Amino acid sequence: MSLVTFFYKNQPRGKIGSVMIDATINDGVSYSSEVSKFPVEDGSFISDHITIDPYAVDIRGVITDTPFFLPDTDENANFKNGEESRVKSAYESLLALYSNKEPFNVVTGLDVYTNVFFTAFDVSRDANTGAALVFEAKFQKILFATPVIVKIPKETIRVGKKDLAVSDVNKGAGQSSDAESKRPNVSIAYKLLGSTIGNLLR
Repeated sequence: MSLVTFFYKNQPRGKIGSVMIDATINDGVSYSSEVSKFPVEDGSFISDHITIDPYAVDIRGVITDTPFFLPDTDENANFKNGEESRVKSAYESLLALYSNKEPFNVVTGLDVYTNVFFTAFDVSRDANTGAALVFEAKFQKILFATPVIVKIPKETIRVGKKDLAVSDVNKGAGQSSDAESKRPNVSIAYKLLGSTIGNLLR
């Protein structure tokens, strides 16, 4: 979409975070998706084979020290004539958004895009632009995953512990049986009369 958007009553001005854009030279949004390259089984859910990528937004805008505002707007009332460079303030605010690594919202004449972040931020100045801030910014939607907590039924835990206890008992019994089987044969005389007499009778 190619246009120059100034402040119209029914047309929202471009906005990046809290930074207002005086004029939008062009803006656009890109939607893309990935479709499986393998054959899809007949009767299966087609949505399982399609992945929608986060959308991307791009804006080319202009910010000046002499914005075209209506006299009664809050932004115009807060603007200090000649005391502070509005271009420099806007540039620093945009850099702060970039450095903070926090998602923000972008407003264009078409829609409001929430939870986006920069993928590119380019500033160009030449003799034609003068002291104005002419920039091109690209953004991408950030997707958030919502964790799900699943409770395990208590009955399942009790059964698990019971099975473990039985398993340990069986294991102990097996070890005792093994020990008995490995014990050396001892004569009856040795058991009754002691080691001395037992040795004489051998």
